[in-house]
Amino acid sequence: MKTCSTALQNLLTQYMKKELTTWYIAELYTFWLNYGLSYNAGTFNSGKILLYTGHDTDLQIGGNIYQHWSIEHGDIEEKRGVETSSTTLTINYNPFDVIQGLDVTWYQALQSGVFDGCYLSIDRLYSPIPWSYQMANISSDYVLKNRFFGLLDVGTDSGMKMTSCQMKLESPTSLLNMQIPRNLVKPSCLNRFCDSMCTLIKSDYAYTVTAQSGSSKTAIISNVSEIDGFFSQGTMLGLTGENTGVSRTIKTYASNTATPGEPWKLSVSTGDTFTFYRGCSKTISVCEAYSNLTHFRGFPWLPVQNTLL
Repeated sequence: MKTCSTALQNLLTQYMKKELTTWYIAELYTFWLNYGLSYNAGTFNSGKILLYTGHDTDLQIGGNIYQHWSIEHGDIEEKRGVETSSTTLTINYNPFDVIQGLDVTWYQALQSGVFDGCYLSIDRLYSPIPWSYQMANISSDYVLKNRFFGLLDVGTDSGMKMTSCQMKLESPTSLLNMQIPRNLVKPSCLNRFCDSMCTLIKSDYAYTVTAQSGSSKTAIISNVSEIDGFFSQGTMLGLTGENTGVSRTIKTYASNTATPGEPWKLSVSTGDTFTFYRGCSKTISVCEAYSNLTHFRGFPWLPVQNTLL
């Protein structure tokens, strides 16, 4: 059951009594980003809120501006109990369309994880006044809130294109599918490198790198001279160039060349700058090399499985 204000109830009653015959409806989308473009200790964290509408023009509702954009959702279904409800969300954009407040393109934001773990509320506005090119402020009392509320799943590149992206939206009950127990007994460390349990600070292991001649989508030739493996299993973040704001895992680092886990989507030019972060193989020897052995949470001496013949 959805609740609505008295003003919205009265407006809908007028439609039911056929006192009003023309409906003025607009879909509203509120994104709560867990990630933004303030890159801190290896994670995006800004807590930004993005407001959009599928209407033809911007709308001011309750003093907030909802920017018009080509966004649409699939059929909305509601399930009772703890079953997971879902729908789809499609966003269309041009390759150079920039998200206001983030200063990166939609494609770069989707690629770099800005929308990972993002909460989205789909609301519906029933406007009490006819549409016009320049709409006056409309009271938020005429908004049916949370027609659907859930977590965005950007998924793989299969639904992500240069001009559009289709994502899955699931209700928060999907979190109940989390595997329990949370911690597994295994040889490698359970921590993420530089998380709160690891206690190391990732910015202490950051290096500014300039791409040298010969760099490409599949290899960044570094101006920083370090031993082979120095940045292996780390990450690199684009600071300038076409891949600004986009990050990649460093698969290998040898002969001052970093190989990304997957090729960059956009071209890499000589002079583009990146931030390289060191990684961790989560072994006890590497943890000892970081002088952080007291926070190692692996079980390296587990007996191996043997078959008795």
